Amino acid sequence: MTILALNLDNHIGQTLQYNGVGKHISDWSVFFWEFRLLFQIELAKQNGYLNTHNYKQLLSIEKLLSNLLDININPTLLHGDLWSGNVLSGKNNPYFIDPASYYDHCEAYFA
Repeated sequence: MTILALNLDNHIGQTLQYNGVGKHISDWSVFFWEFRLLFQIELAKQNGYLNTHNYKQLLSIEKLLSNLLDININPTLLHGDLWSGNVLSGKNNPYFIDPASYYDHCEAYFA
């Protein structure tokens, strides 16, 4: 199964969210690790929120993911950065926008 990424990266707030643009990813756990967890772990380390011990502990998660996440999924378009700024006022209606939409496992909402 191929996990299709959006054809662009976007943002969660001011933080860049990589979506695997141009990558052929056939394993859900690889996508989740590389483009969701590892990016956040590296960002936390760069910004001084993780000491070396905690950083190494978090890196050990990678080898567990393939046993925890089902690789046979149908990616679902999810909202990303949901907050009050995602609503625009129109002449007759409010409009919902979401510049951080992405394809993900449908159970990501439960996390």
